[in-house]
Amino acid sequence: MSCMNLPNFVKYMKRDPTGRGCTHLGKDGVLRTLSGDNEVLDARGLNSEEIKQILDTMPPPMSRMVQKEDFRGVDGTKVTSEEALFHPAPGILPTKPSEEESAERRELVKQSQEAYLQAKREQKLSWSSNSQDDLL
Repeated sequence: MSCMNLPNFVKYMKRDPTGRGCTHLGKDGVLRTLSGDNEVLDARGLNSEEIKQILDTMPPPMSRMVQKEDFRGVDGTKVTSEEALFHPAPGILPTKPSEEESAERRELVKQSQEAYLQAKREQKLSWSSNSQDDLL
């Protein structure tokens, strides 16, 4: 599970400058970035491969909250109107989390970031020791 497996476009999506926002994959197959006030900042309809890729890269605590079956046959590229992308039908966006839920989500993100950085450090150490072995 790695952020490196996310589609490249994800890192270019607009984000909440306060850091209170989140990224959400709606059941309509649209990946949206949301502000801390639950307003859609950016949106992109995903094809089935991209949806699978997003679902597969979710950290375990978050992936347990998602029913992958809900996305079977979904094609977010068919969602094209500004209204549907930025003001989706009720039930598509998550409800605004309570302060407690927000704190829990921030902790999950922090844990995921720490795990990612640890994996990168281990990978770097592995490369370093392999390079030294090659020199001997």
